[in-house]
Amino acid sequence: DATVGGSIYGAGLGEPTNVGGNTTVSVLGQANVTGNIYGGGESGDVTGGTTVSVNGNLQVNNVYGAGKGEDSNVGTSTSVTLTAGTVNGSVYGGAEKGTVRLNGSGNAADIATVTITNGLVKGNVYGGGQLGTVAGQTTVNMNGGTVEGNLFGGALGTKSVLYVGGLKTINMTGGTVVGDLYGGSENANDANSL
Repeated sequence: DATVGGSIYGAGLGEPTNVGGNTTVSVLGQANVTGNIYGGGESGDVTGGTTVSVNGNLQVNNVYGAGKGEDSNVGTSTSVTLTAGTVNGSVYGGAEKGTVRLNGSGNAADIATVTITNGLVKGNVYGGGQLGTVAGQTTVNMNGGTVEGNLFGGALGTKSVLYVGGLKTINMTGGTVVGDLYGGSENANDANSL
């Protein structure tokens, strides 16, 4: 068994750090993560895209497709796939207070995607981030597994602030959501541009 007392990051620590390509975080087998999993860095940049894939018997707090911190940026796209394991908190396609943007542009391409085919999420699922910006579209695909909370196509934000600039889409063909499905965001504005 693998145990991580803190969090797992796909990229580096600190504002000067920059990953010039893509990052991939894959969890296989038995693993216990006390903190969170981030596809990006902690206050660091990823020029390319990020991928988080959970295929094993994982116990983790939250899962983010992008990074942590207002200075963390992902340049192209994020992808989170959950096929097994237990997320005791929530799953986010975007960042925790960071940005997912096509290399600084406002292009509304499909750039944040969450796919759930199995496993258990005890909290909510968001196509976007937690107080983090996605410049383009967000998509949540669910064809298996269980979400005990709610499922949002958008982000978790604050009142009167826009966090997702493009369309928000939910494709549910299987699985169970114990709570509700919302095409938009939680506690945040929704629009088609930032």
